[in-house]
Order: sequence, then structure tokens, then C-alpha cells
Amino acid sequence: MVKRNIKVMAALALVVSLGSGFVTVHAAAPSNNTAANNSTKIEHKMKNKKEGANPIYSVLESKLGFTKAQIQDAAKSGKTAFDLASQKGVTADQLRSMIVDAQSQNIDQMVSKGKLTQDKANTMKANLKTKMQNWNGSLKQKEHKEGHSNPIYSILESKLGFTKAQIQDAAKSGKTAFDLASQKGVTADQLRSMIVDAQSQNIDQMVSKGKLTQDKANTMKANLKTKMQNWNGSLGHKKDVK
Repeated sequence: MVKRNIKVMAALALVVSLGSGFVTVHAAAPSNNTAANNSTKIEHKMKNKKEGANPIYSVLESKLGFTKAQIQDAAKSGKTAFDLASQKGVTADQLRSMIVDAQSQNIDQMVSKGKLTQDKANTMKANLKTKMQNWNGSLKQKEHKEGHSNPIYSILESKLGFTKAQIQDAAKSGKTAFDLASQKGVTADQLRSMIVDAQSQNIDQMVSKGKLTQDKANTMKANLKTKMQNWNGSLGHKKDVK
């Protein structure tokens, strides 16, 4: 059941996973029929399970024939997706429609697989259309910053006062988060509790925003506590689980 609960399929809901010593909160698909509206975030938030693709990049590649390198070069030079689309005779509104259609198909697939209710899917599609109407064509991909994505690093920085560089140096030298915490008079169990509390707050926020059911939140919190009890304090990095 736990393995099923943390199966990662980007675009929908929230899952807590512990990998190689740290816990991260991801957008993911739960095994039941709950899902998150955050799947409709356009810029690099919805990812194809196999490719980890930016839906905007995917459409520019598959529909308009641009290579990823060409898109990245355009982004670096300050061009927008609309600039690229115009080179192919495609208007901004047409490009928006292509992206909405592609993402809507992904949502429909989730419904057909029983991972999303039709009502939730309809809401997500409506949100997607609104977001795309307001999208300015930006090609900039928001990079995943370690200090924010890794809650252990966040706690060591915000609660215990370590710098990211100090944490990274400790990791390279084979030290654990427990070793660092001890320097501040914090025990391993106290550090675990800090991390659980921080992650639990994130989960509660998802519930309050209607992006997660209370039952799913309770299950996730229970899983989180179990994972943290077994955590050995490792600071080793592991890229986001796909």
C-alpha cells in the first residue's frame, strides 16, 4: 500500500518520499481518486512521467518541429514561445490552444485510469484554460532549488542556522544531518520531529487549499513519520524521483 501511495506520476496531488536520506514533497498522482489543482501550473510544473517534459517545450517540439536546443537558445536570448510559434505561422492563441489540448488529454488519461474523478478533471481543465489565457509566452523554466526542495536542508538552514555551503561540505565529508544537529545541541529525534512538523504543515496547506483530502493527508503524515523514524540522517543527494 505504501509503495502504491508514493507512486510518482507528475501533475497531480502531493506525495512525500524519502530517498537517499532526504524527504521531498512532489506533485504526484495518488492511487485513489484525489488530485491536485497544482497540476495545472504551466511552467515546468506538469511533467510527463517518462520524459519529465515541460508541456510548452513538448508542444513546440512535437507540434511545431523545434528542437529542445533551439527552444533553450531562444529562452536564453529573451524570446518567448510566441516568438517561436510565429516563425511557424502559429498565433499566440493557437499555441495556447495546442498546450491546453495536450494537457487536457493528459488529464483525461488520468480519469480513464481511475486516478482522477471527472469533477476534479473538469475543474483542472478550467483552471488550465485560465492560466493559459494569462500566460505571457515565457520559456523560462523554474529551476528546482535544493534549499527549498530538500526539507532537511531547509530545516538545517532556517532552524539551526547552517549555510547551504556548510551542509554540502558536511555531506561531502561523510557527515550526517545528525552530526550537524548535534553541534547545535539538537538530538536526532528532535531533528526528525522538526522535519516531520515542517512537512506536515505543507500537507495541511494542501488540504486547506482543496488540493488534498484529509484522509490522504492523514495517510501521508503517517507514512512520513515512519520514513523519518527509519532515516539515518544521510545528507546524500538524489535527484527528484520520477
